[in-house]
Amino acid sequence: MQEYRTFDIQSFNYQYSAAAPQVVPGFDREQRLREKQERERRLRQKRLQQHKKELRRHRLHAFYLTLGLIIFGSLCTSYIHLQNSITTSMHNIADLESQITDLKAQNAATESRIHTSTNLSAVKSRAVNDLGMVYATSDQIVYYDMQDEDYMNQYDSVP
Repeated sequence: MQEYRTFDIQSFNYQYSAAAPQVVPGFDREQRLREKQERERRLRQKRLQQHKKELRRHRLHAFYLTLGLIIFGSLCTSYIHLQNSITTSMHNIADLESQITDLKAQNAATESRIHTSTNLSAVKSRAVNDLGMVYATSDQIVYYDMQDEDYMNQYDSVP
């Protein structure tokens, strides 16, 4: 009796080319299913690893972006604070300058009031009439010659 072998065509891997490998009988469906599941599992693991790498990259990017925003915000805040202090200083300087101007005007007014209130002829008449003062005569005036020095030592009383 002649034996007939029947093969399931789906259980064989055929390649259509000139270098097609030899068909291996006994390659069953369960083994093919396990290999397919193993390939899918490896592919899922690879995708999961890629997803984890991408997630780490996104987290790192978000960290750098947040850090940059914090630095930018602090720079803006310090700039605004600096501008505010400069503006305050400018206002203080303007107030002080106006106070200086007012004080100079008050000094000038007080000085002119002093000059106008002092009557030199009244002082002269009181000195001559009331106190008995007289003008110095020419023989009472003594002139001293100053040399290059800017001060003079007096060792004796002046006549």
